[in-house]
Amino acid sequence: WLVGLALTRSTAKGRYGDTDLDPRPASQTCEDDDVALCRDAIRAGDGQVSSTLTAVIPYGSFQVSERFQLWGVLGFGTGDVTLTPRSGGSLKSDMSWRMAALGLRGEVLPPPVEGSGLSLAVVSDVLWVNTTSEKTHDLAAADTDVSRFRLGLEGSWHMDLANDRSFVPRLEIGTRYDGGDAETGFGIEVGAGLSLRDHVSGVSFDLSGRTLVQHDNDTFKDRGISVSFTYDPNPQSRRGPSLTVHKQVGGSSEGGVDALFAPTPLEDRIGSGDHSSWGMEAAYGFPVGDGSYTGSPTAGVDIAEQSRDYSVGWRLTPESRNAPDFSLGVTGTRRVSTIEQPDHMTSVDVTTRW
Repeated sequence: WLVGLALTRSTAKGRYGDTDLDPRPASQTCEDDDVALCRDAIRAGDGQVSSTLTAVIPYGSFQVSERFQLWGVLGFGTGDVTLTPRSGGSLKSDMSWRMAALGLRGEVLPPPVEGSGLSLAVVSDVLWVNTTSEKTHDLAAADTDVSRFRLGLEGSWHMDLANDRSFVPRLEIGTRYDGGDAETGFGIEVGAGLSLRDHVSGVSFDLSGRTLVQHDNDTFKDRGISVSFTYDPNPQSRRGPSLTVHKQVGGSSEGGVDALFAPTPLEDRIGSGDHSSWGMEAAYGFPVGDGSYTGSPTAGVDIAEQSRDYSVGWRLTPESRNAPDFSLGVTGTRRVSTIEQPDHMTSVDVTTRW
């Protein structure tokens, strides 16, 4: 079992536009008994909206058996929302946030420990989120709900070939239903792929594809294909040379389950099939200190249609089981774009477990 507690502080910004409806709907007019309060309220024109939220989120998971796992999350938060009309001034109201989620993963057919065999897993979750804002002298109260249900199946067939090679085709299908006051609808995605491993030479090849088969909103068109090649003569260790080359066309190419369960908003999927990119990363690991850790300098390039990223970095990872579970990564990136000035970024990742 695992239990935890997350504390978050988030900010958000957006815009709103006037509907220009004439006559105004009832929601934009004053009731007879509220005329004195809302006579000066701003009910027309465009503006901006921003919010801040502080939330506490307890979570937990329980491994019911070797094949079945349950998890759950609760969330409670408070903050404020501010409307800034283009005509000037600002309107603020307190807001509250609640959420609950429950999920499971079960292996109907577990992967084979050795040899060839079929594996099948089912994954599902359900989510509910409620956000409210209080009524003030200038703003009406708001109460919104969002719900989501997802169900997916993951199947693969592991085949051991001659000369210490393996071949794994896979098929995944995921369904998702969104309800409430945001984007709603039902969708189905299907993904497929295959992996080929040569454990002697350290060469591996992966091909993945995914497509949104159906959605109630016809504007969602999402598909993706990726190909990757990896050379790692010592895959059990991070030491020595390694090289990865990948090509991506469209959106996420992972299977239907992974794509449906990603936190990407549905509206961001419009036109995702028009993008393509390719990249490469090379690394070489060597012992650090007394040999308990491995240091790996890295260099990579990612080329998209309108930008190129050149990166160099260094990773520190534990090599010995007796070494503390501590990892460090530092990466510097230069982005050259055809539409913007060059940009420079630095990232630092630290992970430790105890």
